[in-house]
Amino acid sequence: MSTSPAGDPRRQWWTEAPAAPPDRRPTYEWLVLAVLVGWNLVANRAAPEGFEILVAAVAVGLVVVIARRAGLGLQGAGLAKADVPRGIRVGLGAAGVVAGVLLLVAVVPAARDVFADGRFADVAGGEALYELLGRIPIATALAEEVAFRGVVLGMLLLWVTPRRAVVIASTLFGLWHVLPGLDALETASVDDAISGWQSGAIAVAGQVLITGIAGAGFCWLRIRGRHVLASSLPHWALNAVAYGIGWLAVQNGWT
Repeated sequence: MSTSPAGDPRRQWWTEAPAAPPDRRPTYEWLVLAVLVGWNLVANRAAPEGFEILVAAVAVGLVVVIARRAGLGLQGAGLAKADVPRGIRVGLGAAGVVAGVLLLVAVVPAARDVFADGRFADVAGGEALYELLGRIPIATALAEEVAFRGVVLGMLLLWVTPRRAVVIASTLFGLWHVLPGLDALETASVDDAISGWQSGAIAVAGQVLITGIAGAGFCWLRIRGRHVLASSLPHWALNAVAYGIGWLAVQNGWT
């Protein structure tokens, strides 16, 4: 007999409350949130150029230590060695899809303008290479995935249903991009489209919404792949391919 959708264990799992929530106050969770806020401020407003990887490594190390002290296991944090092969398989598949879609979009000249950013005009080849192979994969993709889809999602799953955990983790990930959203106001494309205070509100709201939705997708991949590599690889592909397209478009006058 076939199982009805309502009785599908996979669907039921998303709404199941934790069998044994922690018998303590969420002090460790608030500590993790405080570290994330500090990391965000330092990375976007205080850290000198070239220190992104160091800042990310320190912050991620702190949240992992806090999570371990809180009782979160390696598997719960998406860091178990046994889950690495599955995480790589899921991550590579998702990364291929992401890269393929972005490259197809970039073929359309009008759509290519979305990737173009005037700031790329001052980015030399060496700096672009560092972004693609250093900052983006390590300080952005891997670090953020360990923090948000590993530690934050894992700790939330100790307290609430998976569905609620994904919503909260994704919302936090969207808010994580408020400061980068404000930085995006420096681009001509945003300032020309809207003027005054509305440009700031819409740019930041859009950044939060889009990255929050992306965060939900990364949560799904991490859960499906069981390891943070399942979400780290497509995260790298998304940021790196978009960056590469934008840099090439500006440097070669393709816009």
